Amino acid sequence: MYIIFLTGTAGSGKSTLTSVLKKWYEERESYAITLNLDPGAIKLPYEPDVDIRQYIDVQQIMEEYELGPNGAMVAASDLIAVNLEKVKEDIEEYKPDYVIVDTP
Repeated sequence: MYIIFLTGTAGSGKSTLTSVLKKWYEERESYAITLNLDPGAIKLPYEPDVDIRQYIDVQQIMEEYELGPNGAMVAASDLIAVNLEKVKEDIEEYKPDYVIVDTP
């Protein structure tokens, strides 16, 4: 399994590239899945196969810890680490050739 991490600043096109890469691999009959690691993403141009938002709710973090959006994203980063084993299990269930990781 190959893992492709897409990194960059906000608005740089990581999610769009994730969507395009998934389609590209599908056209070549390679089995790729997408992993959304951005718990603050509201709308994505693709349907994530594995989504950190299943485990982390930024809005709930903001309310529970009385944080603003930036503070909630920092706290969410810690929670991503806590939930990493679950995410790994979700990925392994797919048995993909490629994992395209859309980062915050």
